[in-house]
Amino acid sequence: MPGSSFMRSGYPCRTDIGWGFRSRKKGMRRPALALLAFLFTNAAFAQAPVPANVEAAIKRADAAVAKLVAIPNGQRTFENTVLALDNLTDDLSTATSMTLFLANVSPEANVREGARAGEEAINNWYIALGKNEAVYKAVQGYASKKPALDNLKQRLLDFTLRDYRRSGMALGADKRKRLLEIETQIAKNGQEFSQNIADDATVTAFTKKELEGLPASRLESYKKSGDLYLVPATETDIFAILTFVKNPETRQEAQLAYGRRGGQKNVDLLEQTLKLRAEQAEILGYASPAAYETEVRMSKNPAEVEKFYSELRPIVRRKAEKDYAEFLALKKRDVKGAKTLDRWDVNYYRNKLKTTKYAIDTEKV
Repeated sequence: MPGSSFMRSGYPCRTDIGWGFRSRKKGMRRPALALLAFLFTNAAFAQAPVPANVEAAIKRADAAVAKLVAIPNGQRTFENTVLALDNLTDDLSTATSMTLFLANVSPEANVREGARAGEEAINNWYIALGKNEAVYKAVQGYASKKPALDNLKQRLLDFTLRDYRRSGMALGADKRKRLLEIETQIAKNGQEFSQNIADDATVTAFTKKELEGLPASRLESYKKSGDLYLVPATETDIFAILTFVKNPETRQEAQLAYGRRGGQKNVDLLEQTLKLRAEQAEILGYASPAAYETEVRMSKNPAEVEKFYSELRPIVRRKAEKDYAEFLALKKRDVKGAKTLDRWDVNYYRNKLKTTKYAIDTEKV
């Protein structure tokens, strides 16, 4: 979850057949097809205020939290405390994930804005849950009994305690308060960063000659201003230019336009977020933000990541150097005396290699 180590149990994931949502606990998949079913079976959804759906789910989660906290310590079990906590976060994610997904895919601006407001409310709720002292004491109280659990249950208990530790619950009130502020701001920055990219309306104007090589169907899809074609800085449009357009200056301009989406606002957000992550790591006692992030990853620490890359680089470099030589040889046919490949050359000459050496037509594929 953005801004907090206290993870929600449902999260966006790449499934075998499309984007969906997986439950950490149940291994459940909801592929993109489920989104279509969700929309078509909820015909009035587009007219409904999306935040209301989220608010209702949050109220149910709050009620479940209150029920968990109210259990007397002597009556606590794995099922009514640890599993109940996991279930309530899983239920919240299941109830809201499709709604929040609309922030990225809905053609209706009011639906996207509502979904984004819902996403912010959900993020803040999870961050607050990670700082909920009553829930923390309930879990800690159960763990202090040192119950005899099977491996799966013990793993869930250990991870829950770990996440509360990473949320700063073992620290004093002042530090917990500051961590709450930091995590809330980091989550907000992440949402604004994505929104700035999604809302970026940058277009770059090119002549037909400058777009030579672009498939006719793609060219005809662009709006025009006089003799100029207006190309939006979307991933699919820029990828098409980088893959098919012969003019390297056009490819360069398109590459730069794509990389500048979000503008200075996103640069400022990144700089602020880096400072906040450094402060967060320091408060929690980690040597760096990297140490904090890798603790819950397979690598466990930054040194292991660097070791992996140091072993991987020589292996990858051999193949990369071979590809580079083939791409550069093709570029020399177009640009006499060419000695290097630029970033905006790679996709173009990769596609050209597929066409000339392997007779693969990317458009038909």
